[in-house]
Amino acid sequence: MGPAATAALRRCRLIFGVMRIVAEVLGVVGLAVIGAVIVRSLGRPFYQLPMFAGQIMSEQSRVPRKVSIQLVAMAVIRGLDGAIYATGGIFATLLGVILFYTTSGVGTPISLASFVLGVFCIGLVTLRIITVWSALRDGEALIGEVTEAEVGKARLYGTPWGDLASGMAARGKYLDPGTGITGRYYMQQRWAMHLEAGMQLWVLRQHGRDFLYAPRNPC
Repeated sequence: MGPAATAALRRCRLIFGVMRIVAEVLGVVGLAVIGAVIVRSLGRPFYQLPMFAGQIMSEQSRVPRKVSIQLVAMAVIRGLDGAIYATGGIFATLLGVILFYTTSGVGTPISLASFVLGVFCIGLVTLRIITVWSALRDGEALIGEVTEAEVGKARLYGTPWGDLASGMAARGKYLDPGTGITGRYYMQQRWAMHLEAGMQLWVLRQHGRDFLYAPRNPC
């Protein structure tokens, strides 16, 4: 092997070494961020989207509502669910790319699986931001009166959005006195645990289906 080839090999090894260090650092930072989010969520409500949506509907009951997609993105990502998906997605995507270029053999399918998982998580958050933004702009806002309310264990398959760490869920029924529309709700959200019969909540509907629930008087 000539001097030029040897130098090139050394440079490649140096680059791969740096990429491995970057992957390790990203892993530590990602786990630290997720851990901090979970710890914070245990001490106080961290799912901010319902409060944000409730404020928007209180201020703008008629469509089309003026709401910034940047503010929606912040409300989604600041939640425990959005933070886990976004942080995990970025980490898994970068890790997949790094592993693809620094490993071989069994490492190749692992890198591809990590990349696909990361892209899926990022896409999930992106889709959530876009659908929430669309619903807040053009969705029908109803003032539902709770007719039945119950708090218990979250269902086994849970929900991809909400206070995922609590393990509890609020279930109940509501009636919109103005339209006569009735519906059922299921939420793994701490503000919903305090709902009782006779209380009111915002029901954001789109295409004839319930999309999101929010407190009637968000703090």
